[in-house]
Amino acid sequence: MSDDAAKSLTRETFRTAIDIAAPPDRVFDYFVRPELLVRWMGDFAKLEAHDGGLFAVDINGVIQGVR
Repeated sequence: MSDDAAKSLTRETFRTAIDIAAPPDRVFDYFVRPELLVRWMGDFAKLEAHDGGLFAVDINGVIQGVR
């Protein structure tokens, strides 16, 4: 994803929930490391895991994300 595409993402707060039958320390990296996130969701990810960071995932050619 280009930096321009990342900048065009919404700045709205996005919240969702999912139940995963594993302890948080076992799955945490799969939500903050792009190469691990795409193992189970999406084709490409750009993640900045900090307050005000970026979560963008390309799922079948459609970029879903928030900044």
